[in-house]
Amino acid sequence: MSIDIFEALYLAAKDYVSPKTGDRGAAALAVDLGESSGGTFTNRLNPHQEGHAVRVKDLVRVMTATGDVRIPQAVSYLAGGVHVPLANGPYSDEALLDLWAEKMREDGDFAGALQNMLRTTPTLRAYEQVEREAMESVSALLAVVHRLRSLVR
Repeated sequence: MSIDIFEALYLAAKDYVSPKTGDRGAAALAVDLGESSGGTFTNRLNPHQEGHAVRVKDLVRVMTATGDVRIPQAVSYLAGGVHVPLANGPYSDEALLDLWAEKMREDGDFAGALQNMLRTTPTLRAYEQVEREAMESVSALLAVVHRLRSLVR
């Protein structure tokens, strides 16, 4: 499931909801980012607007402000990889056990989706479920590794 970086950026801005005002869309994002001209900012982000170019600064600011994962997913896909979000949270021994239990649960979800796909005629929907569960399983494993890194002094 790939998405164009410019489309991801545009959709992130379009779907934005301001935590300050509750206003929606690229114009609300422009205000929250302190852009002097919301119209110019919105036009820069619109992949269908001729003559406007997105700056790297725009990409970083929109990605940071929105937290929308479609942007890093698109960048990762372009670079031949995948984006796997890491969990942030409490770093206690109990939290590590919770992360490990979550990783095992995600492995089970992946195995179930794979079995479902292979027991019938494979469909795109079944494949997408397997893909989703695989990403969640990998993400859960990397969350454990991320937690372990915090233990190193």
